[in-house]
Amino acid sequence: MLHAYRYTFNDDIKHADILETYDLARLAIESIYGDARVRLETGHAYRNEDHIMCIAGNDIMGKAINLVFTGLAARRHGTGSFVVEPVDTDSAT
Repeated sequence: MLHAYRYTFNDDIKHADILETYDLARLAIESIYGDARVRLETGHAYRNEDHIMCIAGNDIMGKAINLVFTGLAARRHGTGSFVVEPVDTDSAT
């Protein structure tokens, strides 16, 4: 079973700001695990049309990047600017 976290951002948050927040979270995780490992073992998807970011959270690295992304997003955009929920990607459509 694959797990991910789905972040749904308010429409007033710019796409570039959401993606920049992810890049900062990824950079933080690279500092711990290294670039190659992060490239191979993490994943994300972003849909512009509905402001949704999904980030894999299967292992310790995935959980770490989600924790950092959540913290950065709350700090940069406000705690009320998004909703985060776990997703079972095996059954998601």
